[in-house]
Amino acid sequence: MATKNCEKSTYSAIGAGISAVEVWLAAERHQLLLFAPVMLGVGISAYFILPGADYWIAVILFGAAMTVSGLVAQGLLRRVLIVGGALIALGVIAAWWRTMSVAAPVLEKPVFAADIVGTVVGMEDLPARGRTRLLLRNIKGHPQALMARISLRGQDYDAINVGDSIRLRASLMPPPGPNVPGGYHFARRAWYLGIGASGYALSKPVQMAAVPVKGHWYDAFEAFRRGLTRRLQTAVGDSEGGVAAALVTGDRGAIGEQATQAMRDSGLAHLIAISGLHIAAVVGGVLFVTRRLFALSTWLTLRFNIKILAAICAAVAGIGYTLLAGASVPTIRACLAVLIVLIGLAAGREAISLRLVAAGAFVILLLRPEYLLGPSFQLSFAAVAGIVALYQSPVVRRFSRKDEDRSWYERAGYGVLALIATGLVAELALGPIALYHFNQMGFYGVFANLVAIPLTSFVILPLLAL
Repeated sequence: MATKNCEKSTYSAIGAGISAVEVWLAAERHQLLLFAPVMLGVGISAYFILPGADYWIAVILFGAAMTVSGLVAQGLLRRVLIVGGALIALGVIAAWWRTMSVAAPVLEKPVFAADIVGTVVGMEDLPARGRTRLLLRNIKGHPQALMARISLRGQDYDAINVGDSIRLRASLMPPPGPNVPGGYHFARRAWYLGIGASGYALSKPVQMAAVPVKGHWYDAFEAFRRGLTRRLQTAVGDSEGGVAAALVTGDRGAIGEQATQAMRDSGLAHLIAISGLHIAAVVGGVLFVTRRLFALSTWLTLRFNIKILAAICAAVAGIGYTLLAGASVPTIRACLAVLIVLIGLAAGREAISLRLVAAGAFVILLLRPEYLLGPSFQLSFAAVAGIVALYQSPVVRRFSRKDEDRSWYERAGYGVLALIATGLVAELALGPIALYHFNQMGFYGVFANLVAIPLTSFVILPLLAL
């Protein structure tokens, strides 16, 4: 009898627990979609943390078991278990597939002072460091697909272009791992970039012949980006030219160490990483100008929805600028977000929400799972999620509502308070991540951003565009 009573009490406790979970899920049902990238990220994290295929298969089976168990559940719990388990398994599979699909030859042991002959497939200028990086492929004496990143001192290599076959003396080694546990893992990044060796040149490269390289649709953007970067760096000069180039094309190679450290200390380093601020300035400017230009045409106004036409033009501009800026993680995230916002504006709906952030994170993680481990992805989405959550809170919504009875100085005061609150939330979101990855965080980021963001958005970027 005691055993039966114990079983009944256990079943009752389990039932009460399930009921409590159902009540909580019902109260949060509109926010459950936000956990889709989180569950996908759990699977991706398991892939990178666990040591081998046996463990990865175990996590996939765990996700499948969650999905199967959801079939016997009821209500929202059924959906959560089915979808959550499937997304965990999908995260492991996506990371596994991505890792295998980019597999490329890796140098097995160091090669010292060897004569290297290869084809230039990429170039990166680093004027502030006094060096240039070349990506070489088809290296003589190594597997045909081996790609090596070689650093050269100086920048007097304007005669060398992508597609040239060059010869130089260099030392190569396999891509190194982290210097400290949990530190920057260049070998992992190199794997996903297809780089199988890294090293430094011991002689100046000698151009042998121009080798036809299979064209790529992105080559035109990359060539224009390099030309525009050099133009800005040369015209403005010094670290200021490097900052100008970084604001427009995202190339930070010409920014001096002193200026870089000052940007980090002040919490303004995000300004030189092409992200939401830059994309919003470009897209917003194109949207504003094109809509008013279209409105000047009676024929267009009477036959088409000029708001949709302007949104299409702004979307094209946003995608083009994303490609021009190198398509980094913050840029892609911002571009996806802006495209969703433009769709919402065209449909007459409010588009800026945490669902927008979740959608962008989900797409990026599904296509590039390795981005989850990088500070760029973490900092970008942490800041945006915190800021959007702030402006969706009831308190901020009440203060930010439009009120025609407010005087201009009251509206200006609310604007300043909003900027301060935004800066505080961003610093709180970014601080722990910055400390983990860089062992430092901004000292006076809130007040620096209060001045720098409006100045950059409304003065510097428009003048650079002109």
